[in-house]
Amino acid sequence: MANLSDIITPTNVLTDDNTQTVTNKTINGSNNTITNVALTTGVTGTLPVAKGGTNLTALGSAGQVLTVNSGASALEYTTPTNEIPSQSGNSGKFLTTNGSAASWGEVSASPTLEAVASGTLANGDTVVINADGTVSAAGLTTTNTPVIGSVVTFESGNVQYVSSCYDTSANKVVIAYQDAPDGEKGKAVVGTVANGQITFGTPVIFDSSTVYYIDIAYDSNASKVVIVYRDEGNSSSGTAIVGTVSGTSISFGSPSVYHSGNANENAVVFDSSANKVIIGNNRTGNQIQLSLGTISGTSISFGTSATISNAQEDAGSLTLSYDINANKTLIAYKGTSGYAECAVVSVSGTTVSVGTSVAATNYTLFESSGIYDSAANKHLVFWRRQSDDYMVGRVATISGTTVTFGTEVNLTSEYARYYGFSFDTTVNKIILAYYNNSASAAKTIQATISGTSVTVSSATIYINSSVTYNDLVYDPDSNRTVFAFYQSGGKSLVYAATTTTSNLTSENYIGISDAAYSNGATATIQLVGTVDDAQSSLTAGQYYFVQNNGSIALTPDTTPVFAGTAVSATKLLIGERNELPYQTGNSGKFLTTDGTVVSWGSAGATATADVSVSGGYQYTVTGVPSTATHIWINIRNFQGPAGRTYIRLGTSGGIVNSGYSSSAAWLRSGPDIDSETVNDSLVFMKTDGTNRVVSGVIHLSKQSTNDWVMSFVGGGYAVANLYGGGGSSPTLSGPLTQFQIEQDAGNFTGGTFNVSYM
Repeated sequence: MANLSDIITPTNVLTDDNTQTVTNKTINGSNNTITNVALTTGVTGTLPVAKGGTNLTALGSAGQVLTVNSGASALEYTTPTNEIPSQSGNSGKFLTTNGSAASWGEVSASPTLEAVASGTLANGDTVVINADGTVSAAGLTTTNTPVIGSVVTFESGNVQYVSSCYDTSANKVVIAYQDAPDGEKGKAVVGTVANGQITFGTPVIFDSSTVYYIDIAYDSNASKVVIVYRDEGNSSSGTAIVGTVSGTSISFGSPSVYHSGNANENAVVFDSSANKVIIGNNRTGNQIQLSLGTISGTSISFGTSATISNAQEDAGSLTLSYDINANKTLIAYKGTSGYAECAVVSVSGTTVSVGTSVAATNYTLFESSGIYDSAANKHLVFWRRQSDDYMVGRVATISGTTVTFGTEVNLTSEYARYYGFSFDTTVNKIILAYYNNSASAAKTIQATISGTSVTVSSATIYINSSVTYNDLVYDPDSNRTVFAFYQSGGKSLVYAATTTTSNLTSENYIGISDAAYSNGATATIQLVGTVDDAQSSLTAGQYYFVQNNGSIALTPDTTPVFAGTAVSATKLLIGERNELPYQTGNSGKFLTTDGTVVSWGSAGATATADVSVSGGYQYTVTGVPSTATHIWINIRNFQGPAGRTYIRLGTSGGIVNSGYSSSAAWLRSGPDIDSETVNDSLVFMKTDGTNRVVSGVIHLSKQSTNDWVMSFVGGGYAVANLYGGGGSSPTLSGPLTQFQIEQDAGNFTGGTFNVSYM
């Protein structure tokens, strides 16, 4: 047998490192493969792998393993998918898995909840649990549902020519009017809006003569109000007087005449560019006179006037609306043709001028008015169409000294008279109020200008009775509109264009979001006992409470929800939801529960201070506890004109004027029995003479969630009368929070009452 060295030359010797002769290697003759070859650095070409490995031209990466490919046709290097994660930087952590991959995690004794986010969540947001198991950030939601406050009386007698403005320096509403029972004198009263209600100071006389056609404006440059009117005590002259608001009262300078003839349909507006007031009045001879006034101290002086010669005198058909974008004023009036007319009024120095009049209609109408929308930089010109008594309007645009109009739109589809209007800068809507004769109710709508078009909301009733002399003014400090009107006296109420509600309750708060999450994402919520580190400006050691808007503060909101205790400026230890309620301000009260929430309550009934009813016909009691189940109204020595006395209930949305079922009966000496049955109130007595003096107790009892019943027993000593009454309320839209005691025949002349709650 020949040796291998005899048949293979040295140049063909197989080596394993390019320097050494092949030794102890096996050549398989069947498939021409070589085994026992070491794979070392520097190996190139196709790697020799047993059993037919192919296309492996290099070693794999660190940690990879040699596996069969997906087609089972060759070998390949792969990285294991289930290997243990990197060991570095994970001190104190534990190996965990999400079901597909391993990772290092923390083991915490503080509980968390994973839930789907409904809406976005920011890191550190307070969170509520929803009925469907999702979570949302605690906060407020606003809807376009108006909120109408309770009616407040500013003048007990018949008022006319009601006009109002807002004093931005004093943060007060000023209402000017004619007091008909008091010699038709001109009076003004200051109102303060707080917590959705308005209170008034004592009315002040600005002119002791008979006055007509009142209008009022605020001069922000002089920080004064100016009232314009027709002064019957001075040859029916057009007169202006300057007022200064101080606290809840107003004082006046001396009157100044701007027109010595008959001054009808007076109107006034402040030009903030010229720092002047523009006064318009409809004078004899189908003319409108425009006067320019400058206020200095408590006096007003007048410059050169201008005239419009195609005007027709008509009640409620002269308005001035200042355009802060164009620095011009739009005058709207009724022309001699009976059409709605508009013109642009300009001021230069102490001179006022007027552009060419443009007709907004080609048909006759009743009252015409205009108001400026500062968001759209447009005016809404509107009127009462003679053919159907609908309120109709067009958007008006000022360009230079000309005015153009958009398409005519029906603002109402019903009778609309005695309207008032203002612009709400919070919601950027025009608020319109009017009286609808067919419904015998006063209504309000919201108008929105877009381009040269206007849309309106559905109407809401704010008074279920006849209303005249509506006037509206917006209070930018309370974000409310104040209504002033005549309805058996000078009345006022506060109107909010929107309803704001919180999704936070005393039960649904669960914790704080651990990170930022998008809508629909799975969110981690830190629960009680967890320390949240996404807060700011906290005071360590202080309790914090969740507010209705979702923020946290040192005091509880109307819904008392404990958030936790601050442990640093940025960290909050989330507290127990069901801990004892906040301790401050609850002296003399006792711990109680409604079955779900612990709170501070009173032991037995609590009584209010006595309220005198002398000099007014309507008295509103607010602040009725929402938890009250029994209310006692104790009346003492009620005196007044012959007529009925009744109660109307109310919620946060206002007083309810219909849907009752009640009656009262009285036994007179003789004996003689009489009775009264009504459905607009809870009537508890009716007297047949002005000398009746009645005392007794009215009991209101909650029958179900929002249903109440009433009973009354009383008697009088001036005449031996015995009174009794009873009835039921409609189902209220929410908890009882207020009520009114009212006499329908005139003012009470004496008596007091107080209220007890249980």
